[in-house]
Parts: sequence; C-alpha cells; structure tokens
Amino acid sequence: MESISISYKPGEVRNSESYKAIKNMLDGPGSTQNAIDQFIGPMTESSHRPDNTDFTKAWNSVIVVAAETPHHAQGRLVDFVCTLCTRLDDSVDIEVFGSELREAWNVGKFRIEFHVMHTLRLTPTVGDDVDVNVWLNLNAFSARLTATAQPSLDFSLFGIWTLRAALEGSQISSSVAWIGAAACWPLYAGETVYRMCSNKKNFGGKMAKPGDGFNDEPWRGYSTERWQAWRERLGEAADKAEGETRNVVQSALELMPRIEQSQ
Repeated sequence: MESISISYKPGEVRNSESYKAIKNMLDGPGSTQNAIDQFIGPMTESSHRPDNTDFTKAWNSVIVVAAETPHHAQGRLVDFVCTLCTRLDDSVDIEVFGSELREAWNVGKFRIEFHVMHTLRLTPTVGDDVDVNVWLNLNAFSARLTATAQPSLDFSLFGIWTLRAALEGSQISSSVAWIGAAACWPLYAGETVYRMCSNKKNFGGKMAKPGDGFNDEPWRGYSTERWQAWRERLGEAADKAEGETRNVVQSALELMPRIEQSQ
C-alpha cells in the first residue's frame, strides 16, 4: 500500500531501523522501551539539527506507520509517541515531528481533493480506497495525539481544518474520505475537542475561520456553536458514508451527545 511520507519515499522509510523498531513493537515481540531506544539512537548520535537525515527519517517512520495502521488500532503507537516525547529534551526534536505531520496532512489533503475534483487516480498504484484509509488513519492519529493533552502534541488546528472542509461548506462534502476524517475528531478526541469548544479556544488570524456555509459566524477557533453545527451536519452526512467510514460516522454521532452531557 502506498502511504504518506514527506522527506522520504515510503519505501525508504520502511527500510529504516526506526520503522522496523516500531513495526516490531506493534506486530511482534518488541517492547515499547526497546522501540524507543532503537528509535532515538541515531538522534542522540547526531547534532539534532531539524534537517538531519537520520532524525527526519525517524519521524517520517512514525507517520508512515500511522498511515498504515487502522484508526481503531493506533493506541499503542500513540503511547509510543507520548513516551518518546518525554524522553526528548530538545523541543526542536518534537517541533520537527509536528512540521513533518503537518506536511503529511497537506499531502493527504491534496490527494483526497485531487480525487474528488477529477475522479482520477494520482498514480497507477494509488487507488481511491487506499487514500480514504490513509486519510482516516492520519486524522485519527492526529486526533488521538491531541486527546493526550500534551501541549507538544496538540494538533487541534488540523481538526478545525478537517471538520471545516467536510462540514462547513455551502454544501456538505460529497467525499466519503472527508466525512470519515471529520468523524475521527469527535470519535477519538471528542472530550478534548468539546472542552476546547467550551473554553472557546481560538487561533490567530483567519487560520480557523468558518467555511463558506457559515460566513456570517465569527468563529476563529472552537466554540459550542461550532460543535453543534458539526454534529448537525455530520448527522446529515451519515447517509453518504459507507462501509468502514459509515461505522466511524455512526460511532461519532452516538458519542457526541454523551460527551455534551458529561461536561
């Protein structure tokens, strides 16, 4: 399966020791501690520059594994990243991960929009179903990291962008991939997202402005009004979803009112 990687081709990443260490932890007998030791080995031997090849490839391996790992089976990978971040002293180390993950999100967004607009395949080996799965997995991973409440792993702006693209247009997105990705945020980070809505977490400038269907709203981040709009439109979009995406949407819709009642 083709996946998402920024600085390196997925094939290069899969040959790296960091990728093999993570996969051995997830699929084999490897422990989290052993995986972390193997992962940060090249980093501790390098200068920790953001453009260091070993360093960047190691973070790319996390992203490739996340894109390959089904959204419902990412718990141990998220635990690995959280534990890893506590071991890293230099904040630049974690910032590089955030930068690489953002670039991966941008590539995934392009691939999905390319298919939606042109109904074509990006390459002969990348099919629509593959990209839908990768996009679901990448958004679920970002949401799960955000739900840890670690400041260095806050990707809540990605959530705004995904939910806006899927649910805030003049019409609800016709893309199953966008609808499923949007549902991943309340499903895997719902309590955190709703808390941000209650606390009116905003972002600078127009990064988190509303979509075209809500131009009159003053939104510049999270709000309970925006949450309600997402919940309503996600319900309207449920009929468009199918297969695994439909399961994700239905699970999110069942969870959202329970989250509201619990906070």
